[in-house]
Amino acid sequence: MATGRLPDPNTAPVTAKGDLYTYSTVPAKLAVGNNGETLVADSSASTGLRYNPTMAAGKNYCINGAFDIWQRGTTFTNPSSAGIYTADRWTVYFNGNGTVTQETSVKPDTSTYALKVTATASSADNSVYQLIEQLNMEQFRGKTITLSVKVAGTATLAPAIALAYSTTADNSLTATNTAITASSETKPAINASTFVTYISQFAVPTTAKTLRIQLGSGTMANTNVLYWAEAQIEIGSTATAFSRAGGTLAGELGACQRYYYRIAGNSAYSYTGYGSGYSSTVAFYVVPMKQTMRVEPTAIDYANIGTSDLINATIAFTALTIDSAGSGPDFLLLQGTVASGITQYRPYYINNNNNAAGYIGFSSEL
Repeated sequence: MATGRLPDPNTAPVTAKGDLYTYSTVPAKLAVGNNGETLVADSSASTGLRYNPTMAAGKNYCINGAFDIWQRGTTFTNPSSAGIYTADRWTVYFNGNGTVTQETSVKPDTSTYALKVTATASSADNSVYQLIEQLNMEQFRGKTITLSVKVAGTATLAPAIALAYSTTADNSLTATNTAITASSETKPAINASTFVTYISQFAVPTTAKTLRIQLGSGTMANTNVLYWAEAQIEIGSTATAFSRAGGTLAGELGACQRYYYRIAGNSAYSYTGYGSGYSSTVAFYVVPMKQTMRVEPTAIDYANIGTSDLINATIAFTALTIDSAGSGPDFLLLQGTVASGITQYRPYYINNNNNAAGYIGFSSEL
């Protein structure tokens, strides 16, 4: 601020609510920032001041909104109407054939990835969903919340974002959900290379116990593409600058691993669990979780793994299941079944079966 006199209003006119008089080499105006931004000192700015976007960790309740984490893989072909998880926490339901891939080229400058939806046949809708469990959405009840996401793609498309709720705690994606009508929507026209931001406000009913985010493609023709990036849902009627739900990449990974945790070896015989033989065809293994899961995992998926005693050749599993009686959200007791070859009471390990692409995953998804 200049001392001794007020700035000349003709030199630095204040024209909007929140504008500030300040000083550069002459009196100057600092235009008001966006809602939710804070004023900070910055010697590199001409006036020595600037508005800083809100980047607080925890304001975004959409986990993996920047599509950073892809534990299950980076390419998914023809996800059926039954739906599959792709990028962590995101399920896709396709009305027609297509692919979901991790996109590294067409993405916002502020992110490393986007989620790309490509239609390989005509489709009424190829949607991407995320559920928010009761524990994470209690504070939304009776409040206005804002859903925002960046989108690019084939210019003829008319994508949409939507929110629905269930009065059942931690409801599944395919169970009954009731749409919430947006009180306000911003939907610019999209194009193939430059991201625009879609913004919608919703009033959440006090009876809601699960929320469902939908990023909908609308009708897609063969070869049409959509790119989704930086999805955020926050309390209030303003879309603020994007930040990860976990604050950092490590925090985001931890938030994802609460729902799904995959152990992937990096060599042909990487070890992922340990236990002992029970009979000639069965062994039991203890596998600790990376962190406490949402609930005791209810499903596992695996490929290219088996069991060995470090002396004899790896034996392929014919089945690998969770023993619920000895499991919990922090560790699992697994029962591995083979055709033959296990020695009772001998130590055994779960390991990659001569394949560096071996993995085992544990799901606590809604």
